[in-house]
Amino acid sequence: MRVARFVLAPTVATLFLVLLVWPGAARADASPAPSDSMVASPGVPADSLLTIHPVKGDSIQVRFVEPWGIGVIRYRTASGEIGYLATNKVRTIEDSTGKKRQDEVISGRKRLGSREDRSLGAWLLGSGRFVPDRERRNYFVAEFGFSSRINDVPPGRAAESVVQTGFGWMANLSKNWALGGVLEVASDMGDYHFGGAGVRLRRYLGDVWSVEGTAGVFDAAYGVQSNGHGIPLFGEVGFTALGSLTLFTRIERHSYSYRRYISFFPAIALGDAEVSDDVLRIGVRMGPRPRLVAIPLAVAGSMLVMSGNSRKLY
Repeated sequence: MRVARFVLAPTVATLFLVLLVWPGAARADASPAPSDSMVASPGVPADSLLTIHPVKGDSIQVRFVEPWGIGVIRYRTASGEIGYLATNKVRTIEDSTGKKRQDEVISGRKRLGSREDRSLGAWLLGSGRFVPDRERRNYFVAEFGFSSRINDVPPGRAAESVVQTGFGWMANLSKNWALGGVLEVASDMGDYHFGGAGVRLRRYLGDVWSVEGTAGVFDAAYGVQSNGHGIPLFGEVGFTALGSLTLFTRIERHSYSYRRYISFFPAIALGDAEVSDDVLRIGVRMGPRPRLVAIPLAVAGSMLVMSGNSRKLY
C-alpha cells in the first residue's frame, strides 16, 4: 500500500457555501436564565462561586465563566446548566469577596472559577452522559463508517464500496458554529486505498441535530503504478444526530494515468492510459460519540484499512 500524502486544500472554504442557507449564528443576547436562589447547590462551596450581574435581569451564580468565541462568554450555573451571554450585556462579574473581575474575562480572555474534571477517566466515562457538542469548548473526533458509490463504476476506476475511518479535532467558535480538521483513510479491502485531509465546518441546529461540511485533498492507490494529475479534491456534506450517527454524501475527483501492458513474457507496454473519474458516494458513519465505542472502532478500522487485506468489499 502506498502511504497517503496529507496536505491542506487551498480553496476548501468555497465548498462550505451549501451550509450558509441556514441563518447565521444566533446572537447570544437573549436574557439568561435567572438564578432561582443565591444559595449554592449541595456539594458546591459558596466561596467558590462567581456572580454575573447582567445589564438586564437577575444575577446569576456560576461555577465558572470563560470567553467563548467573539463577543460572548460561557458559564455553568451552580445547578450545572450551561449558559451564554454577550459581553455587551454583562455589567459586572464578581467573585465571592465582591471583587469585580469582568475585565479579566472579557479583555484578558481568562477563565475564572472551578475547572471541570478533565482527567482521562472523566473524559472516557463522562461520554455516557449526554452533553451537547456545542456546549464543549473543543472535542476530539474519531469516526468509523462505510460508504458506497452510487454512480456508474467504469472498469479500473475508484472502488465501489469502502470502509473508512477518521481522526480529527473540532473547536467551537460559538454555540452554533464549530471549525476543525480531520484525517481520513479508506479502502475496499483490496487494491484501492485512500488517504486525505480536510477542513470541517459544523452548524449546530440544536442540541440534537447538526449539519456539517468537510472539504480537502486526498491521495489514492488503485492497484496499478499510477501518476496523479492536478489536485485531487473531495467534498462531503453530512447530517448528524446526537454527535453519534452521520448520514453523508461525498464527491471525489480522481485524475491519474497508468501504464498499460500486453500479458506476454516479457510484457509489452502499450502506453499510458488516462483516467478521469468523478465519484459520488453515500454512506453512514459513527462518532465522535460515545467515545468508549467510537475510539476503539476507529482504531480497529484504521488498522484493518491499512493492513492490505485482500478481502475486497462488494
